[in-house]
Amino acid sequence: MPRNQWSEGHNDKKPIYGPFLENQMKNNVVVGPWETGNYEGEWCGETYKEERIVTFDFLKQTIGQTLVKVKHTQRYSKDNDQCIVQIKMQMDGFPYADCFVVEVRHVASRVGENDLSIQIGMHVKFLKSCMFEGKIRTNTGAETTKAQLALLEMILEGCAPRAKSSADESEDEDEGETLENSLIAGAPKTVARYPIELPDPVFKVLRFIMMSFVTLFRTCLWPYIQPELFNPFPPSSVEEALQSTRARMKLLEVISLKSASERRKNDISREIALIGKSIDRIEKMSTKSSRS
Repeated sequence: MPRNQWSEGHNDKKPIYGPFLENQMKNNVVVGPWETGNYEGEWCGETYKEERIVTFDFLKQTIGQTLVKVKHTQRYSKDNDQCIVQIKMQMDGFPYADCFVVEVRHVASRVGENDLSIQIGMHVKFLKSCMFEGKIRTNTGAETTKAQLALLEMILEGCAPRAKSSADESEDEDEGETLENSLIAGAPKTVARYPIELPDPVFKVLRFIMMSFVTLFRTCLWPYIQPELFNPFPPSSVEEALQSTRARMKLLEVISLKSASERRKNDISREIALIGKSIDRIEKMSTKSSRS
């Protein structure tokens, strides 16, 4: 069923991704056909059987209005119990756009007879070193989260008619079995009790409010929260301070080597080694001072 929601008019299925992008104020939307082949996801390592290209553009507000061109490479695979759709998002038209791509995965897994578990993951992959990685990751994460939540809501609406009919059939069967068992046992007729279900309009309003709060927190509050609030308590001794410094130095080395070019990796390792020697000298001087 989730695969049908990505069919874009194939086999008489109603298009969803093209209209979704147009509702998001995207222009010149072109949704290509699914092409069969063997494709590997760079981020997840999953193997996919079909791929298509989606392109569009939109005006982004920076110092002025900039035309941003976007290319989505979408891949999908499915079996009887799971459907996976991966989206690789590439952008062009604003500063540092060539430094990163955004990877998104939708995973719909069968749970029982009539239910689905839907998981959405996102990863900002940097193609080369950039001094604004933190800001890019924060802003891109917030924008992508907002768009993917809106997409998920549209997909769920597309799946709703079939999900509702399956649920109704299950409820009718359960009620029939309950009444039959009550009559056989000679007990008064009873009706099975079910969890309270909110009317669909109320449920949609509550979900929209929740999504709005999440998006508001990520975009308006989180970037301004001082990182110092999450810092651990300061070390109480020289030994603790040195231990913490060495751990952070090791983390700095790992992160720096990941984002650096091959030409710079040796330079980074050499600088890290020099810092390590300086820390060792500080430790020796501190030890001598404490003994004297």
